[in-house]
Amino acid sequence: MPRFLFLMLLILTLGALPPPPAMGQSSEDPQPDIALRMHDLVDSVLIDHATARQAFDWWSRTTGIPLVIDWAGMENDGIDPDQAISLRLKHVPADQLLHILMQQTGNDFAQLIAEPSPWYVQIMTQHQANRHPVTRIYEVADLLMEIPHFTQAPSLDLRDALSNTPTGGGGGEPSLFGDDEPRRTIGHTTRSHCINIATK
Repeated sequence: MPRFLFLMLLILTLGALPPPPAMGQSSEDPQPDIALRMHDLVDSVLIDHATARQAFDWWSRTTGIPLVIDWAGMENDGIDPDQAISLRLKHVPADQLLHILMQQTGNDFAQLIAEPSPWYVQIMTQHQANRHPVTRIYEVADLLMEIPHFTQAPSLDLRDALSNTPTGGGGGEPSLFGDDEPRRTIGHTTRSHCINIATK
């Protein structure tokens, strides 16, 4: 009897536990996808002479979207982290607001780009992005065609084909310009024309 009670208690205890998270998933509630949260509206934007570093940090805290920014590397590319930014906006989407911040931080020599991922958004210069190429794999199986093996294709003998080709030069060959038009020697005509010009 005690053993039976122990088994019943064990079954009830296991049934009360939450199911384990699936492989690769966190035990916490998953947050909405970054791509969806980028379209959320920011009700009020009031930035008054804040530095670029402070403005991007405020954007991340307001939207709840983590930002990955290598300020030291961007400074080497000509970006000033202390660039002053002032904005007054209302009801602006998060991605548009981020684009405005990137425009005000960049310059003619170093433009900023944003690369979203499922977990964060990375801000970098074009030069930084060029140092990290992205490899993409495309399915092209529907573009391929298998060439059939032809078993009854006609044969071609090059020696017979060349032997039946006219070689030209014979007296019986038809004229390229027709039989009624006499042939002219271009070299003689040109030479006599040059002599006439020289003797005038």
